Amino acid sequence: VNDKWFADTLYCEIKDGFIKDIETYQGELYVVAETTSAEGEYGYVKRYIAKNADEILVKTGDKIVEGTPIFKGKFINDSFYVALARMFLVIIFLSGCFMVMLAVRKRKKIKTSVKPKTN
Repeated sequence: VNDKWFADTLYCEIKDGFIKDIETYQGELYVVAETTSAEGEYGYVKRYIAKNADEILVKTGDKIVEGTPIFKGKFINDSFYVALARMFLVIIFLSGCFMVMLAVRKRKKIKTSVKPKTN
C-alpha cells in the first residue's frame, strides 16, 4: 500500500479494523489502529505517527481497511529505509570482496618476488 518512497498521503496497512484512539505521547501525535477478527476478537495494533501530517483524515471509531488514507502531508515511507539499508549492505559486501581480491593479489606478488635460497 505504502510502496512509494516519498508520498503525500499515508495509507492504512492493516486489512480490517478500526481507529482505536488518536493520542499524544511524549509530544508526538499518534493514530492507533486495531484489527478485529470475524468473531470480534481484538488482534494486531498499529500506531501511525503523525510527525509530518498536515491533516488527519480519520476519527476515533472509524472503520478502516487496507488502503484507507490516514494522513495528508509529506512522508518518507519505511520502504525507503529498507531499500537504503539493503544498498548499504551490498556496498559493504562488495568492498569486502574488493579488499580480499587486493590481499590475494598482494600475496601472489610477494610469493613470486621472493626467490628460494639455494645452498
